[in-house]
Order: sequence, then C-alpha cells, then structure tokens
Amino acid sequence: MRIVSIVHPAGHEMPMLLDGDGLPIPDPNEWLIGRRSLAPTTQSRLLSELVPLYGWAESNGIDIRQRIEGGQGFTEAEVTSGLIEALRKNSKDAKKRVGNSVFNQRLDTCNAYIKWICGECVARHAADDRRTDRIVEIRGLVNDWLTQRVVGQPVSKKSSAKALTADQQAALAEFLHPRFKGLGRTLATKSRNFVAIMLMLLCGFRRGELLSLQVQDITFGAIPSVDVRLRPPDAADRRKPRPRVKRLPRILPLDPVLAHFIDEYIMVHRETLLEQSNLDTPYLIVSDEGDPLSISRLYAICVELRKELEGAVPENFSPHSLRHTFSESMEKALRSAGMDENRRAQALALLRGDSSLASQNVYIEREILERANSALVKYQGFLVTQVDQNQIPF
Repeated sequence: MRIVSIVHPAGHEMPMLLDGDGLPIPDPNEWLIGRRSLAPTTQSRLLSELVPLYGWAESNGIDIRQRIEGGQGFTEAEVTSGLIEALRKNSKDAKKRVGNSVFNQRLDTCNAYIKWICGECVARHAADDRRTDRIVEIRGLVNDWLTQRVVGQPVSKKSSAKALTADQQAALAEFLHPRFKGLGRTLATKSRNFVAIMLMLLCGFRRGELLSLQVQDITFGAIPSVDVRLRPPDAADRRKPRPRVKRLPRILPLDPVLAHFIDEYIMVHRETLLEQSNLDTPYLIVSDEGDPLSISRLYAICVELRKELEGAVPENFSPHSLRHTFSESMEKALRSAGMDENRRAQALALLRGDSSLASQNVYIEREILERANSALVKYQGFLVTQVDQNQIPF
C-alpha cells in the first residue's frame, strides 16, 4: 500500500492511495476528492492516516464498505482491540508506538472516513428501509468506540522549546545582518537569507506562504505592507513539493526599516541572483541559481544557522520555530496591551491567517501556564522564607 502524487497539466496536484498491486483503492480516493481544496501535503497526511485502517482490514479479511452496507457492522472487540492497536503502531517499525497526537489524528481521520462511508450507504437506500437505521446505528457505535479512545494531552512545553527567547532572537538578527556578518558567500545571498528569515520571524509566515510570495505582493510607500494571497496552482513552478498558501489571505504592515531591507534586496541583490538563471521568475525569494527557492533549501538554511549559532538557537531550530516564536511573542504583546483572552485569540487568528480561534488556544494556554508557574514559585519562596525565619504561617 502506497501513496503516489498525480499532477494535472493545469498544475493541480492530488495524492492517490494504491493497493499492493498498484491499483487505486476507490473509497479513500473518492473521499479525498471531496477534500481537494486542502493542500496536497495535508491530503497525503489524511491518506497516510487511513493506511493503518486498511492494513488492519486487509489482514483480517474485512471489507469495510461491505460490512457497513450489509448491516453487519463491527464488533466492539474488532474496533477496540484490533483497529485501535493498529492505529497505535508505527508504520515503519511495528514494535514501536506513535505519539499521542499522531494517534489522535488517526482516530479522528478514520472516524470521519467511516462516517462518510455510512453516509454514502444511507444515500443508496430509501428513508424507510430498515438497513438505513442499522447503518446509522453502526455509525454511532463506531463513533463512540473511537472517541472514547482519544488521549487527553496537557499543555505542551514541547512546542515552546521550539520558540526563540528574546536574547536568541536578537542574536539571530545580529548574526544574519548582511552588513555585520550574514549567512552566505556573497552579499546577495546574505541579503536573501536575512529577508527570508526576518519575514518568517516578524510576520509569522509559514514556509509555503514565504516561498509563494511574489515581488508584486510587497507594497512600499508611506505604509509599507506585504500581501499574502491565495493563487491558483502555478503550472510553471517546478518545485517539489510546491509551496502553497494553505490558510486565509491577509495584508500585514511592515516596519519601515524592514521594508527598506526588502526594497534593497529586490532592487539590487535579487537582480544579482537572477543573473545566474536564463529564466525570470515572479517569486520574491530566489535561490543562488536564480530559481524560486525550494522548501528543502529553506530547511538547509536553518540547518546552517544551527551550526553557526550552536547554543544560541534551539537544537530543533527550523522554519516552523520562527512561526512559533512570532505567535508566542505576539501573545505576550497582546496581553501586555490589555486584551482579554477572546480578543487575543481573534487577533492572533487574523495575524496568523487562521480560520479557527481554537488553534490559538495553545499559545494562550501556554502563557497562562507560565504566569501560573511564576505565581507558584513566588508562593513557594514566601513560605520557605517564613520557615527559614522560624515564622511558620500555619
């Protein structure tokens, strides 16, 4: 069982799940077509989360659609002992177990997929058909069995470890400044790296958003800004995977000093890099060879920074670390500005281009946890001081 990527001549990309004989598996691929608005990487992830489901079904001789449409359904033991264990296994090493977040994602995707099959089967029968009631019952039972296995997770400090502290941000900016030191062999490369990293750090761009920016998306003048736009697939873009704006478009203001560096990069250094290629490109961030910068090259830049700034940036420093840093820094700044929790979530969603306020909770909860821990340490210090002075207050 494997996932392949199909590219349409117009530029649209769609992953497909194949069986052991290399033939498409109809139901998962049809289900995915209904989610074709998602990014190809997200679609591939969804299919990968269905692979354990179909591996379990194949090893037990189970036809999922036939079981549902025929009304036989599944026993609780099949789901809770068989399927659940299959979803816990690591796809590369069956002796290992996946983390709780991956397991929960698999549960959610498989649950949504089985609900979709149930809906398809219900649509094939008349409303008064007894099989319809049985299919609805199967859907409810499977939903209960799967949702009961969701693993609760505390506020994570793991994501926080990816974010840079204020001192680390300052060290990174100083190191990358092309007039001080910079990263790269030429001034043009140093300027490119500085602009790319600063846009992610100071605007919270995802890697796909940064690499999808075009020169025309930058506005200079009295109020400089950058416009994150949703565009149709670019058939001329040969990068794999192709960068893409996955969330909401937005226009973000730019600090005049940052805008000056971007302007200098566009007018001088980007032109120097483009001279290395026979083809012109509208994309803002280009490689040393004058082509649109790829995602793998962006990661390579972060790996170089890890080596150059060893100890001054987190060990797992990556493009996503910069977005984490932006989100946590903005959460603190919004709280200092006096915004309540709901308004902070709304502001973060607008700045990050998210459609869901729930996705901001992790940053708000982490900030609340840090304040709670700070208060706890002060409380402990007060009591220890009283004890040390033989003035126990209880």
